[in-house]
Parts: sequence; C-alpha cells; structure tokens
Amino acid sequence: MRNSNSPAAVVFIDAGNTLWDTDGVYANAQLALLNELEDRLAVQFPESDRLTFVRDIDQELAARHHEGLRYPPRFLIKALALALTGSDKTSAIRLAWSGGSEANRLTSEDVHEAEERMIDNLRRIPTLRPGVLSGLSQLATQGLPLLVLTEGTLD
Repeated sequence: MRNSNSPAAVVFIDAGNTLWDTDGVYANAQLALLNELEDRLAVQFPESDRLTFVRDIDQELAARHHEGLRYPPRFLIKALALALTGSDKTSAIRLAWSGGSEANRLTSEDVHEAEERMIDNLRRIPTLRPGVLSGLSQLATQGLPLLVLTEGTLD
C-alpha cells in the first residue's frame, strides 16, 4: 500500500500492443484476407513471408491515403488481388488507388464481401499480453491510479 506521505503517483499505460496484442488482430485479419483472395482467384502466393507481402502493400497504401492506416480496406483488397494475379507491387497499388480495376479479376461484390469480412476481423477483441493481469493487479494493490490510453474505441 502506498504511504500517504509519499507524492501522488499515476501510472499511464498505452493499451495497444502494450496491454493487449493489437498487432495480432491485424496480422490475423491480413492473413485471412490473403487466404480468401488466393481461394477466390485460384492462385497461391509463391513466397514464404506472407505477412510481409500484405504489410508492404498496406504500408504503401497508407502512405498515399489522407487517413493513413485508416484507409478503406477495399484498396488493400484490390491491390492484393492485382499483385496475386501478376501485377508488380507498384502497379497494383497505383491501380487499386486510382480505381482502375481493368486487370482485377474480382467483382465489386467480391470486393465488398471481402471488405466486410476484413472489417469484422479487425473488430475482434485482442488477447491480453502475458503478465498484464498480474502486473495491473500489483499496481492496483499498491493503490496507484491507472490511466489506460488508446486510439481505439471504448469497446
């Protein structure tokens, strides 16, 4: 228990990827999208580092979009589909960004459905990181107020 004569202390904690595994939610959603597109397009990504493939395209799209990483998932879906079916990464990103879909083998319905699934997957509640519960319990036992900060929603 905190001594009443000691100065007041507050513990600030960033929630995302500190308390819970936000990155794991994104990784799972991105890999599920890649799997879905491979199935729909009847292609297989030939390299072993599947997540890096998706994230390279994701980061490039985010760098071009005014909302950064909050860009609409349909851009990623279109760019991945184009890259999976033979476009180089730069061309795939440019075509997905500009709306050009003449080389895209996905229908607008395909894109819409994949986008809905991606959004649902991104809404999943992340798992707590190891030691979080015991660490927070110890801080609470010491009477320290905790403030959890995040960019996410209250949910």
